[in-house]
Amino acid sequence: MRFSGLLVLLFALPARGSDPASAEFFETKVRPVLHDRCMPCHGGDAKKTPKGGLQLTSRDGLIKGGDSGPAVVVGHPAKSRLIEAIGYANPDLQMPPKGKLPPAAVADLTAWVKAGAVWPKGTATAAVAVKSQFDLAGRKAGHWVWQPMRVSPVPHVNDVNWPRTDADRFLLAKLEAKGLHPAPDADPYTLLRRVYLDLIGLPPTPVEIETFVRDSKLRTPHAALETVVDRLLASPHFGERWARHWLDLVRYAETKGHEFDPSIPNAYLYRDYVIRAFNADVPYDTFVTEHVAGDLVKEPRTNPADHSEESIVGTAFWFLGEEVHSPVDIRQDEADRFDNRIDVFGKTFLGLTVACARCHDHKFDAISAKDYYSLFAMLESSGYRLARVDGRQTEKKFRRHIPDPAPASSESPLPGGVKVVVDYAHLLPGQWMCDGAAFGSEPVYAGNIWMAKTETGFEPRRAERTAAYYNRAFDQLKPSPGTQLDPGELGKRMWAGRTLRTPAFTIGPGPVHLLVRGSGFCYAAVSQHSMINGPLHGKLVKGFSKSDRFRWVTHDLSNYKGLTCHLELTPSGDSEFAVAAVVQVEKPPPDPPASNLTETKENAAIQAGDVRSQSLTIRPASRLVPAMWDGTTVKDHVFVRGNPRTPGEPVAPRFLEAVAGTAPFHTTGSGRLELAKQMTNPAITPLVPRVMVNRIWHHLFGRGIVPSVDNFGIMGEAPTHPELLDYLADRFVKDGWSVKRLIRTLVLSRAYAMSSAVDPRADGADPKNDLFHRANLRRLDAEVIRDSLLADSGKLDPKMFGPSVPAYLTPFLDGRGRPGKSGPLDGDGRRSIYLEVRRNFLNPFLLAFDTPIPFSTVGRRQVSNVPAQSLILMNDPFVHEMAKAWGKQLAAAGTKNEPIRTVYLTAFGRPPTAAEVATCREFLGEKPNEEHWAELAHAVFNAKEYIFLR
Repeated sequence: MRFSGLLVLLFALPARGSDPASAEFFETKVRPVLHDRCMPCHGGDAKKTPKGGLQLTSRDGLIKGGDSGPAVVVGHPAKSRLIEAIGYANPDLQMPPKGKLPPAAVADLTAWVKAGAVWPKGTATAAVAVKSQFDLAGRKAGHWVWQPMRVSPVPHVNDVNWPRTDADRFLLAKLEAKGLHPAPDADPYTLLRRVYLDLIGLPPTPVEIETFVRDSKLRTPHAALETVVDRLLASPHFGERWARHWLDLVRYAETKGHEFDPSIPNAYLYRDYVIRAFNADVPYDTFVTEHVAGDLVKEPRTNPADHSEESIVGTAFWFLGEEVHSPVDIRQDEADRFDNRIDVFGKTFLGLTVACARCHDHKFDAISAKDYYSLFAMLESSGYRLARVDGRQTEKKFRRHIPDPAPASSESPLPGGVKVVVDYAHLLPGQWMCDGAAFGSEPVYAGNIWMAKTETGFEPRRAERTAAYYNRAFDQLKPSPGTQLDPGELGKRMWAGRTLRTPAFTIGPGPVHLLVRGSGFCYAAVSQHSMINGPLHGKLVKGFSKSDRFRWVTHDLSNYKGLTCHLELTPSGDSEFAVAAVVQVEKPPPDPPASNLTETKENAAIQAGDVRSQSLTIRPASRLVPAMWDGTTVKDHVFVRGNPRTPGEPVAPRFLEAVAGTAPFHTTGSGRLELAKQMTNPAITPLVPRVMVNRIWHHLFGRGIVPSVDNFGIMGEAPTHPELLDYLADRFVKDGWSVKRLIRTLVLSRAYAMSSAVDPRADGADPKNDLFHRANLRRLDAEVIRDSLLADSGKLDPKMFGPSVPAYLTPFLDGRGRPGKSGPLDGDGRRSIYLEVRRNFLNPFLLAFDTPIPFSTVGRRQVSNVPAQSLILMNDPFVHEMAKAWGKQLAAAGTKNEPIRTVYLTAFGRPPTAAEVATCREFLGEKPNEEHWAELAHAVFNAKEYIFLR
């Protein structure tokens, strides 16, 4: 197979999700560099003459240049003095003069110039101008996206026979106003292939095609289509197709990328959760709530098949981004991780580029830097964990402590003058935080009973002091076979379901001291850094040996002074474990005296039996999923110019001011559940239903009502049919946020059934098809192309769910983190959604056909037409293998004409013409064998009609 030219083209594909030709790229990558490193000498201060006559406050200034000529030659970095200067290759031209820009900044500016040096009109790179121009109230009032939904009456149309739905009437009204007519209906073959590939991502079989065509003649095409649509919506393959759209939004991957490409443990559980949610038609407001705060909902949803908890799995989306192990600047690393999470959150659910407010108030939209850092504080008030999904509901009902009539004592062991992180004798609201039920629902107070574990069973003891006592019935917890643990230091022990979390605190000058009993481990989540792999931050995890009495253990975090932290404590599993307090002070207090409480034997048999019987209800083995863990409220600051080392105004967790005002969340935790309630209340914000309705329209019609599906802001594109968008969003909410109902309505519309044939007169009046006067000709998504190859060749394995098929590694996919063993060439015949997504080893076939690189939200895929695609279909061994498999089937089918008809029905969804039959017969020869049929199949796979949807 001939790969050399192919790989050159593949490796030329962009390596990041950001588009250098976009306004967003300019705002997030270019403007901050120009502002911080160039503007001091080349700014717009009227009192100062820019050095060298070069003013960098506008695109015109760049192109005009200074005393030495143009600074930028658009599209040609090699000819641009700006790029030459920042490259430091010319000793006589090196800018900035005080030090070279970071390599990433040089690469970003170079890519930006090459892509056309996009600079949004009417903007200047001047901090003073930005500040003075930011008028949140004015921006909110001046842009449609912030306005309430306005449900207009369904318009009257002249042609009353054409529309089938209200959506048709909205479209037709605009067409008639322009003197245009909608395209005629598509033929049954075209329509059936369209609906199959749109709804389930798999082509119809010849039998299904012939049945539909026959049914269309016996009844009507619309009645026949209704039957098909209902069947496809009920198909389990529906969830597989529409989950892939969603995974594009949340930058789904199963590894963290960067050096060594470490795993995101068991990310496939999130993928399966999304598939099940679409198949079950989970109301979208519930789906959104589970993503934002599924760990906090009072009545979590469960999987009826295995009773595992579903809701908490939604929160995994926060942790699907890239991550760096052992960063030198741990606070900067947190800022970068959170920026990606806020960016994905804003685009996915709100259709807003919230992350553009990281370094300053948003340049165009009603989003302030305070808004951004309020969401940042919300994330700081949360945290990461690997959560058990099996048996969670049973464990929540587990009665942790045995009632005892002994009086509770609130005696505290702490001396005066210490900074208290937590004192379990005097808990404040929201400070009791446990992963699972292993520590119960409250501390055991001094004098009350707790159950100790002995060689013969459980034995009741009097608590010598108030503390959080670990229930050793939970020693049996373990991960299910095949379950991944965290990469690095955290993966060396079992934390899930057995961990106690302290409130968040700022690390001071003195060490942290823990008053503990027994043996266990303490993980200091400094700036929520969990990718601990190597000595740089290895001291964040500390173990302490067994002790039968309470004593102080010191955890030295002095290297992280000033950073936010919380502690996570878990038993070692071979002894009792309890935590009484955590303090910060230079020297640890004296160890408390040994208890003189007499151990009790009262009702021992009854109480021990009670604990033993309850322990039998615990499900020991569970799958583990990345999930949110709520903490205590953390207040942070606006980072001046996006620099975490220069804090500005203080902020508390809250939603966007333009939506919900400036009141912080009323909670002792992160406020994510309150955020979810505000997001899914159309009276507060219409953004969430509008954005989802627009996404569904985009996937069915080839372009959104708002074409820029991830950006409804000023720099996005305006809706072509705003009344229709609000009408559908309102109906979506009133229909119970049902995705399937909305899809059914749209697919059964007359507009969806139109032909894509071009009418020169109509296309002359509506050249971009903004008015949807015809169907859009669409290139199939990469996964649909690959899945069609499997289905057509008879090699598709319809098995659903489970761990991903390991990535197939070509000899050219090399680098750090490369797995020791390659997966199968055909992915075991599984659908593309079940192929492992390794960030550093992405599938070349899928990349060639524009599968997004998982960096940020991609709601509208690029659709390229490059030689790599033809080369892939011509030379890729997977394509050849599928052609051979299909050829073998065709050779065994009997006469020549029927197999040719089968080929066309299978591949193109239509029968061949007489000329096509003659051409195929000539190609096959008089006595075709398997090889001849395989060559025909390969030729079909390379036809444009195979990868396009009419």
